[in-house]
Order: sequence, then C-alpha cells, then structure tokens
Amino acid sequence: MSSILSNYGNVSYFQTISEYLSPVLKYNDSYWLRCWHGRTDGFGSATFHTKCDGKGPTVTIVLVKPFYVFGGYTDVPWHQTRTYSSSTVSFLYSLYNIKGYQPAKMKIKVTSSAIYGDPGFGPTFGRGNDLHIDTWSSTTSRSYATANSYEPPPGCPGANCIFYVDGATYFQVEDIEVFYEKDRRAL
Repeated sequence: MSSILSNYGNVSYFQTISEYLSPVLKYNDSYWLRCWHGRTDGFGSATFHTKCDGKGPTVTIVLVKPFYVFGGYTDVPWHQTRTYSSSTVSFLYSLYNIKGYQPAKMKIKVTSSAIYGDPGFGPTFGRGNDLHIDTWSSTTSRSYATANSYEPPPGCPGANCIFYVDGATYFQVEDIEVFYEKDRRAL
C-alpha cells in the first residue's frame, strides 16, 4: 500500500494508476511490494539502489509540495552501470497537481533511453533525464523534470512545459516510493 497515495490521495488515484499499469503487467495475478520509501528508508541513492536494483518492473511515486503526485513506470530493472536501458512500455505519469490538470500518462518516445542507472542518482527516466530524482532529494532542489525521451504532457508544446511540477524544472521531493511487481501465484 502506498503511503503517498493513502495519505495524500484518494481512491481515484489508485484507480488511475491501476488503469495505467494494467496493459503492462507482467503477471496475470500481480501485486506490488514496496522496495524503497524515502521517508522511512532515507532519501540517499545508495539506499534506493540497495533496495530496488534488479527487482524487475517498478513503479515510482513522487510527492512534491505544495501538492503534486507524479512518477514513472519501467519494465526494466534499476542498476548502477551509468548506462541507459531500453523499453517500449515505460511511461511517466501525473496523478495530481494544484493547478487542476487532469491525470496524464506520458509514453516513451526514445525507447533506447527509457531509464538511466547511476549510483549517485535515484530513479531517473529518459535521456536528458525526463524525470530525475537526485540523491538526498528531500533536502536539495536538484531533482528535475523535462520532456525529452518521453512525450510532453497533453497540451504542452515542448520540453519545459512540465505542469505536474508547476512548470518548474527543479524541485525538492517531499516523499518517494518505489514498488516492484510480483506474481501472487509464486507465494
């Protein structure tokens, strides 16, 4: 269960993210286990990699104040090799923002650059880092969002039109969670 969606969301957030994930589920009877929670595990990139590398399909949920909930999904495992990984199904999404924009799913455009693995970075999606979570993201404003490898949000003409963080390129993370997909039949 997501602490972010439970504490800051409502049932529609669960429904929306379930709709986004449904076409890419690896297992018919999937469930999601949290491998990293910034607030309880610490926000360091080393902790993220220790807990989530090699886990397979993951969904990242980010909370930025005053109130933005967004993130990304990838079917390829996180790693620390300072290389990009390919995917045809990875995506970014926005569930809520204070401007009132509707939830949105941004599909991958440059499939060779779906995610980037680096020991000094948290979850990082896309070449040019469409969504980059920096180490210690709760105490710095070095995390950022652009639109390069992923489609820009609907109605946005270019890379700097990122409504899910109020148009700001850089932001400070209030909380973050990463979940990985498991097969319930393997219990």
